[in-house]
Amino acid sequence: MHFGSPAAGETVLGIKLGREVLTGFGGEFRVGHPDRRRIARLPLEVFLRLRLAGAADVEFAETRDVSARGLYFLTRAHIVPGQEVECILVLPQDLTLAPEPMFVGCHGRVLRTNERLPGQKLGVAVEVQSYDFSLAGVFFENNNATGIR
Repeated sequence: MHFGSPAAGETVLGIKLGREVLTGFGGEFRVGHPDRRRIARLPLEVFLRLRLAGAADVEFAETRDVSARGLYFLTRAHIVPGQEVECILVLPQDLTLAPEPMFVGCHGRVLRTNERLPGQKLGVAVEVQSYDFSLAGVFFENNNATGIR
């Protein structure tokens, strides 16, 4: 009987194990291929205000998924990997059960963009460095709410 977690490269029930660990309702188990997603992502489609580092204007986008360490959104803005961004997510009342929409700020760096076809929005993956849950009423203001210059 085996107690504890098997090591990478160990064979369990005739299956050679890799290094990645997945956790689920039945405990943990290992898979043979790496999964870069180490934190659960929530499929969340909300509006997003976006400002690129050094830009005066704001852009708008729509999220597709959100996690503690990142966001993926669609936008018509011109964005390239490596850019610093500040974002404000608008969480609607039916999601938060609050009397008004909740605004969540974040600061991050663009990891990658997905190529877009003419007329389509650009997919953007951002590594979030910090979240700010203390924002109130700053979605439409053209100010520097989260500190990017």
